[in-house]
Amino acid sequence: MSERFAGIRRVFRLGKWRRELDDELAFHHESTVADLVRSGLSPAEAEAEARRRFGEAERYRRELETIDRRKAWIESLDRRVDIAFASVRYAFRRLSRAPLFSAGIIATFGLGIGGNAVMFTILDRTLFSPPAHVLEPEQVRRLMIDEIAFTSASRQVADEIRNLDFVELSRIPAFASVAAVAKSTISLNEGPDELMGQGQAVSGNFFEFLRVRPALGSFFGQEDDRVGGQPLAVISYSLWQSQFGADPGVVGRILDFGLGPYTVVGVAPQGFTGVDLRRIDVWLPMRVAGVQLMDGETDCFEGRLCIAVQVLTRLASNYSESQADAQATAYLRADRAENPPIPGYPADLESRAVLAPLQISRGPLAPEESRLALWLAGISLIVLIVACSNIANLLISRHVCERRESAIRLAIGSSRSRLVGQVLLESSILAAFGGLAALLVATWGGSIFGALLLPDVEWSVPGSVARTVTLTLLLALIAGLFAAMLPAWQFLRTSAGEVLKDGGRTMSPWSTRVRGSLTALQAALSVVLLVGAGLFARSFGNVRSLDLGIEPDRVLLATPSFSDGITQGEDDQLLAEAMERLQRLPGVETASRDIGAPFGAAQYILRVIPVDGDTLPAGLEPRLHYVDQDYFATMGLQVRHGRGFGREHTATGPGAVVVSESMARVMWGEENPIGRCLQAPMIAGPCIEVIGVVEDSRETSLDGTQPLHFYRPAEQKRVTPRFRVILLKTAGPPIEIVPDVRGILTELDPANQSAEILPLSTYFGPLTRTWRLGATVFSIFGMLALIVAGIGLYSALAYGVTQRRFELGIRAALGARRKQLLSIVVREVVGLASIGVLAGLTCAYLLAPRIDALLFDVAPRDPLTLASVAFALLLVGILASTIPAFRAVRVDPAVVLRAD
Repeated sequence: MSERFAGIRRVFRLGKWRRELDDELAFHHESTVADLVRSGLSPAEAEAEARRRFGEAERYRRELETIDRRKAWIESLDRRVDIAFASVRYAFRRLSRAPLFSAGIIATFGLGIGGNAVMFTILDRTLFSPPAHVLEPEQVRRLMIDEIAFTSASRQVADEIRNLDFVELSRIPAFASVAAVAKSTISLNEGPDELMGQGQAVSGNFFEFLRVRPALGSFFGQEDDRVGGQPLAVISYSLWQSQFGADPGVVGRILDFGLGPYTVVGVAPQGFTGVDLRRIDVWLPMRVAGVQLMDGETDCFEGRLCIAVQVLTRLASNYSESQADAQATAYLRADRAENPPIPGYPADLESRAVLAPLQISRGPLAPEESRLALWLAGISLIVLIVACSNIANLLISRHVCERRESAIRLAIGSSRSRLVGQVLLESSILAAFGGLAALLVATWGGSIFGALLLPDVEWSVPGSVARTVTLTLLLALIAGLFAAMLPAWQFLRTSAGEVLKDGGRTMSPWSTRVRGSLTALQAALSVVLLVGAGLFARSFGNVRSLDLGIEPDRVLLATPSFSDGITQGEDDQLLAEAMERLQRLPGVETASRDIGAPFGAAQYILRVIPVDGDTLPAGLEPRLHYVDQDYFATMGLQVRHGRGFGREHTATGPGAVVVSESMARVMWGEENPIGRCLQAPMIAGPCIEVIGVVEDSRETSLDGTQPLHFYRPAEQKRVTPRFRVILLKTAGPPIEIVPDVRGILTELDPANQSAEILPLSTYFGPLTRTWRLGATVFSIFGMLALIVAGIGLYSALAYGVTQRRFELGIRAALGARRKQLLSIVVREVVGLASIGVLAGLTCAYLLAPRIDALLFDVAPRDPLTLASVAFALLLVGILASTIPAFRAVRVDPAVVLRAD
């Protein structure tokens, strides 16, 4: 008490203190005057000399007052520090007396806060933070286009622009500068150096545009990005570290990435991935690499860029975004009127420019995983609330058991604020240790969840660790205070007299209601998470059991990588020899070639114009595949009507097309499609005859309506592509013949040592990632919340039984049977669990439609899932009551009454 009011007393005693100070100054003054008089001076001279020596008395008074205040402040600080250390020591002693209690709370804090730290790391990388090392990213925009695409009859926003005059676009006044990035990455899994990774072709001013500085060497510039220019390369920091051991001598080294020799001129800074999140290993000049990728074709790069590119702009300081949008729209419309994206095919003259943020997750083309990441952040927050509720419940239960001790401390003079401060201090200590445990969870779980959610993203970005640590510690502080609020409030409501009167045997109604509410809250939130887990699990199961039409588990896909510099004829000869030898391998049933892998991006989506049928409605544009004669047998697709391709369908042979069942049904209904004709862009000739109908397949997407497909002979494609894949149908698991396949390809050309050879099911995985991730993460967090809720139910019942031992003993002494005592405990837990289940099911019923777009072939309010979750939580509640219930029936009335 004296500590608290010392400062107040000093204020009210200020007048007395100043009088004492004046008396002391007067005493010293008079003593000096007396000494001077004795030395021979007259009284007047002595008085004057004393005043001269002492100077202004007010100055002494102020100095002494300052000294006194400083001394009082130091003494007060010392006392407060001593009290704080004593409180901390006392808190540690109290916590050490209940090690299991403390460890449980620390673990609960660690899991709850750690889960949120993990999700913050993911959201920080995907939504909040711009690409690393980009200066002034708020000025950078992605130029997208909203138009009726040449591949369909529907309007859509695309982040790629074709047939672009890059120089003219950069002259728009609202754009301070413009850069371009090739839409597709380049697989660098070829060449004698075997540098496997991803490369990206960029405009020469790309690094200057982003204002990035190299970690080593320099970057190529605008003057280097020209047809016939010197092949230069910039490698990533991670590639420099992993492949070259951080050797500074890598600058100037000539490497073969499968496109020919490139001279390394620099190393990008650590964590730099360009304007996207995915990991990029090498950057190449667009016009130099593009010509090599197109087998020396220079027309696409001399003037206009005929390839698809992403356009980046920096807004001029004196233009607004709406002005830049209008100028870009006007330019694109005028330019496309004269230069359509596909020559000879009319462009959409109502197209408009869309300026989107640099972070792709904030724009109109945000990936599905970004939306899922927001939901995952929400469920991690729910887990934290469940954890805090459980901790608050434990702290309240502990206080209930120590009510007698607290009442005695109040009775002997301890203040309520001191008791409340002790609760807050103990909770803060537990939260601090929980924060350290959360850092371990975030370090371990961040990489795992990052790899699950976005496996291609570069996560080692400077600054992200510091932000995660700061958030973790801040969450630990907030969670600790939040969890201690209700127990602290309970201390303020404690009546020492009432507690001492009943001996601390009973709980107050307020404590009972709060603990019951917290337990029901944990159960309700657990139900919400478990319903989400059940819905995603059922979605994933439906995806896995979906009839794809093709057989990915029995197909091996190989991408040969023949040496650079060979002619197209030599390439074809090597590929034909490889096909012949692979066909004879034991375990290979059939072999075929394809332009690109199923589930890949090599298919074309085209508007098909039937010569004698119904026009396809918008949104049902079929996908065109270029395949060979054995494709259908290799993929397990049965020809339902007509026939497939034969040896006669060569480049000079008759034009032919095979359509899927769904496409035939949509275009010609129940009529026979064999012999009908159709037209499509990029396909020569006024009529392409339908020679067959093949069963439906899902080679590009899994959700939505059945995709429409039509197939053309690979030899009849206008431009023969350089990259092709080999598909092998195997009698057993495809992975077993990978060494034999690689051996044959390497014998034909040593460059194939690094050829990509994978089961086709590997390409199927990314399509199921959203549902697999949702099922996995919801299940993990749901089970975590269920465990925490189960612990909460158990602890609440255990403390309740301990607190009610006197009551149970009296009941047993009056003749209550064990069955009756058992029913008291079980009835309590079933009541709390039932309330929680009912509240949780209500919340899940209201929230479930919001994740409907993320589910697959399952209703968001699926009755089976709701019923299963309700049963599971009630079962957990009954199991949690087992041990407390048996403790209740084993109460000995004599022991209880004697102890009281």
